[in-house]
Parts: sequence; C-alpha cells; structure tokens
Amino acid sequence: MRAYGGALICDSTTPSVEPSVEDKSALNTAMKRSVAKAAVELIQPGHR
Repeated sequence: MRAYGGALICDSTTPSVEPSVEDKSALNTAMKRSVAKAAVELIQPGHR
C-alpha cells in the first residue's frame, strides 16, 4: 500500500508488500492485449 501525504489505517486484509513487476505484468493480460489491439487500429500511415 502506498500513502502520499497522510496516515492510513493498516488493515490485516491489505497486503503489506507490493507485488513484483513480474507479478504485475501477468495481471489483466487479456485486457492489456485488447487495449493494445485498439491502439494499433488508431495508428495511421505516416504517424510516428
């Protein structure tokens, strides 16, 4: 859990360690692929 500029009450159901980059990259892969596919369709010839 990240806190910016304040205090938070720690809850025993809240994980105290942030997932690794590898774990995060494996989350929501289907959604990430659909977003990437939609983004590719927006690219037009000549765009950089």
